[in-house]
Amino acid sequence: MKFLISLLIFFPTITFAEQWYRKPIFCDTTQAIHNKLDEFGEKPLLGGATLLPEIGTGKIINKASFIMYANIEKKTFSFIEYLSPEAACFIMIGNSLNFDAQEIEKRRDAWINKSNGDGT
Repeated sequence: MKFLISLLIFFPTITFAEQWYRKPIFCDTTQAIHNKLDEFGEKPLLGGATLLPEIGTGKIINKASFIMYANIEKKTFSFIEYLSPEAACFIMIGNSLNFDAQEIEKRRDAWINKSNGDGT
């Protein structure tokens, strides 16, 4: 099965400036997602439950779970949301994984202040 092309969803979020942003979320079969995670060398790091609201009403129509996978040595990570036993989505992927809270806050502040525009 082709990697991550079964569905492309744009997930809108709103900021304080009331601007809408769209972010690609890539979904495929759970097996295809797991194959890609194996290729990345990422293993489960943490997880939790998510609530899926209906667009327009906000009514919770489904519950799902998420797992953050990571490759500590390569400092890469992926957030996966499991919609059903057969379907999962990459919510985000990234690098520069860091567990130093002070360094994370420094990077966040630099990003917010646009003095380090690459987000790292």
